[in-house]
Amino acid sequence: MIGFLRGKVEFLTADQVTVSVGGVGLEAGVPTRLAAGLSAGQEIVLYTVMLVREDDISLYGFGSPEDKNLFRLLISVSGVGPKVALGVLSAFAGAEVKKAIAAEDAATLTRAPGIGLKTARRLILELKGKLEDEPAGVAEDGGPGAGGSGDEAMESLLALGFARLEARHVLNKVQSEAGEMSAAQQIQQALRLLARGK
Repeated sequence: MIGFLRGKVEFLTADQVTVSVGGVGLEAGVPTRLAAGLSAGQEIVLYTVMLVREDDISLYGFGSPEDKNLFRLLISVSGVGPKVALGVLSAFAGAEVKKAIAAEDAATLTRAPGIGLKTARRLILELKGKLEDEPAGVAEDGGPGAGGSGDEAMESLLALGFARLEARHVLNKVQSEAGEMSAAQQIQQALRLLARGK
């Protein structure tokens, strides 16, 4: 699982970006809203979702963990694939999607490409409760996820399969004990603690 990419934009189209990471070019589908703000040579961080199918492995990238999580929720809805989910996040900011779903505003959702009234209603039906339960961000307390190396460490632990609350708890512990550390150091120390069951 690839949780995020940090590297330089090598190639760019309206809905795809190739990021150079350690000499390897990784292609990711992205919302057009995100691609429009990028340029070749720019250093970026993409929060990614990797989808593996029988005949395809695809990577999708987002500008925030919140948009990444929203993409995962969108594709969990019956009849909504990654192309349609990207279309939704291209047409609207993540907060706008959540607002429309919370307000049961199907008409607004149909403005996204590939979303008809029936699909819009299904999105509202299946996601309204999930979005109400979703945490506002990777961390709400200024700890891991509040920016910088904490963000990277949290994303890496989530990509390794650790639960969000467990990862947040152990990273808070690492930061309170050791102070300022790089993401790699935080991950290393967190994995030690998790291995010891703390």
